[in-house]
Amino acid sequence: QYNVDIKAIQEYLNKSHYGMDKAKSTIIETLVASKYRGDVKFPYICLYGSPGVGKTSLFKSVAESLGVPFHVISLPGVDAFRLKGIDSGYKSASYGLLIDIFIKSKCMNPIIVFDELDKVSKDETHSAITSILLGICDPSQNTSFVDSFLEVGIDISHATFFFTANNINLIPEALRSRLTIIKIDDYSVEEKIRIGKDYIIPKQLNEFNVASKINITQEAIDFIAEAGSIDDTTISACGGIR
Repeated sequence: QYNVDIKAIQEYLNKSHYGMDKAKSTIIETLVASKYRGDVKFPYICLYGSPGVGKTSLFKSVAESLGVPFHVISLPGVDAFRLKGIDSGYKSASYGLLIDIFIKSKCMNPIIVFDELDKVSKDETHSAITSILLGICDPSQNTSFVDSFLEVGIDISHATFFFTANNINLIPEALRSRLTIIKIDDYSVEEKIRIGKDYIIPKQLNEFNVASKINITQEAIDFIAEAGSIDDTTISACGGIR
């Protein structure tokens, strides 16, 4: 059971992320409805948009505001065996990523993000991942998730599963129909400048404890924003930091 303070969560999301009003409103509305039902259960939300607009970091802020563990599973390159475990009869037998996350979380209600859902391979070798995700998003199945290594049903229904994608048209229809799809629009240059100046730069300077030693010029911020990227990595490597 999440400890929900709707107002505090809303303030946290607004403080940590500029814009994204539609996504934040949907999250808050869902929490309000869940609170009145007496539980807290998010829908299977999928944020989609261009790379670098803050999809995963918004989900992370939701987890931080709720005080629950947060984990990301990057789907490109992950096969069904890695996700659901390898049968104990094989030499390389082990439990899968999901069970590993629950063990590390030491609870059954973490927030888990399946990142880049649209990048899942569509050949026969990897198509099983879609089936696994469909089961995870099915209330009639996720109360008894069976890891191939453990071979016992585990109730994972208390966990929150979120998704990100760049192109929702590449998500299989059967899975897409179960998701609450929210588009994250690209930021304008002016918005990028504000995000860099008011959010990312202060975060980076505080993280490295150099706020009193480094000055970042407005010209540098303008240059990065106009170049099309103003995420944490770009700011850190920018020659405008001195």
